[in-house]
Amino acid sequence: MDLLKEIREKIKSSAGSIGAAGLDSVLAHIEIAERHYLRAKTDRDEPLYTDVIYRTNHAYEGILKEAYVLLADKPSAKMTPNDIESYLLSSDTLKGRVVDLLKNYRQQWRNPSTHDHQLFFSEQEAFLAIVSVSAFVSILLDQILERAAYNKKFDDLNDAAVLARDRIKDFEKRSPISKAETILQSYASHYVRNFSEMSAYSRATANAQMAAFIKKVAPELDVGFDVQKSIQGKSLRFDLILTDGGEEVAIETRGPKPRDHNEAWFEEEALVAEFSKRMIFSHISNGILFFYPGHDDDIIIITTGSSAWPRNLNLREVYGADPSSFQDEALETPISLIDEEA
Repeated sequence: MDLLKEIREKIKSSAGSIGAAGLDSVLAHIEIAERHYLRAKTDRDEPLYTDVIYRTNHAYEGILKEAYVLLADKPSAKMTPNDIESYLLSSDTLKGRVVDLLKNYRQQWRNPSTHDHQLFFSEQEAFLAIVSVSAFVSILLDQILERAAYNKKFDDLNDAAVLARDRIKDFEKRSPISKAETILQSYASHYVRNFSEMSAYSRATANAQMAAFIKKVAPELDVGFDVQKSIQGKSLRFDLILTDGGEEVAIETRGPKPRDHNEAWFEEEALVAEFSKRMIFSHISNGILFFYPGHDDDIIIITTGSSAWPRNLNLREVYGADPSSFQDEALETPISLIDEEA
């Protein structure tokens, strides 16, 4: 795996949603660190291995600043790296794996190189520093870009979104899962109408945009994306969790269903079983499996029951389907919560 290539492609994909200058600098420091490392090996210039660490330190501190600005929504100019570390670790802003990588890099390389001017690093230590900071940057970058996608979609919907309670009959009286399925059906319809643009996004970006859509049309609902729950020492992850009046609805997203459903029925049953286990373990009784539309002429279907689903859970499926398969059925038209012409 080429971590630098992955980081480069992620930064490129962020164009238009986040300022890339700071991220480009982070990438440049890692690239220079690699050049120092290769030159040290080729020329047998041992002190250059220590210079590698100084460059990876710059990359580490740079990505922390970028994360702070976006995730904390505050300027970083007057914050020291230690201040930023303390904030990100104490505020539960970062996800578990990112926290582990942050602590590892700080303890193994940043702190020793900062506090001991007589310390020199070996080839192996320089190599591990590059790998460690690259992994940290790549994974934290995912979280940064997800938040950027959320913010951009939220801002884009300012003039177009319509409150669900203004378009959906008796919205306030509905159960949380009924609210969720109706909003997601509307989101899927919005996705189809903007298929060429929205289908190009990664699933993580699309999930962040889905969360922004939900929050914009139903601001009274709490919605989190890429949510991690720690229960009995076990970490469980959900793509989204919508909360209404203290009642949670777990949302699991996947790519499009094949138009020939027989092609993937076994995989779908396995997905339902795995999703159900996480829900039960997390004491969540409401869940929606959302399959992103796969074609620009899809119709949006809601499935409310199946003999294969656990009876102790309240499950739904929302997915895009071939309209020719439902020609003889009277289907509910998704309620538009976006004025597409706005």
